[in-house]
Amino acid sequence: MHIPFAVAVIIVAVDPNFSDTIFRAITIASIVVCVAAIVLCVLNIVAAVRDFRYGADCPCATTVKVKLALIPFFIINFIIWGLFWLGTFNPLLIWAAPVVWVISLFTTYMFMLGNGVQNIAYLARRFFTEKKLRYAVYAVLHFIYIADVIAAVLACFDMKNQLISMPAEEI
Repeated sequence: MHIPFAVAVIIVAVDPNFSDTIFRAITIASIVVCVAAIVLCVLNIVAAVRDFRYGADCPCATTVKVKLALIPFFIINFIIWGLFWLGTFNPLLIWAAPVVWVISLFTTYMFMLGNGVQNIAYLARRFFTEKKLRYAVYAVLHFIYIADVIAAVLACFDMKNQLISMPAEEI
């Protein structure tokens, strides 16, 4: 989603005569992919609520893989939104700064929450059934930038250790 837009910005920086039509098309394509990703995140949230109510298998390993794979995405996301925000320092665009902040925080948070919500639902269900505080801590950490990746890794290791220490009859 970010790569076509970032490439277009670099091309415009190198060649100011780059076609406006192509730049707009790339921007529109990036926005369409962004909206599609947000819709998928919302659908994942709805699925997690359903899984919380009816139970599901442990999603921790999958969540860790997804969160680790998305680290470059979030770095690029931070850089691009930072550039947009810096662009609002122009006296004619200062009115847009709050809009840029709201859109950037909302979309980034939706991406972060959307790929960790399965873990949150699973950990909350485990907390309510087993009454172990560490599940609540892991779930709460999924709502904080950067701490969500750490919490996903810790929860995954915790679930694997429990599976290893579980008697064969219970597996």
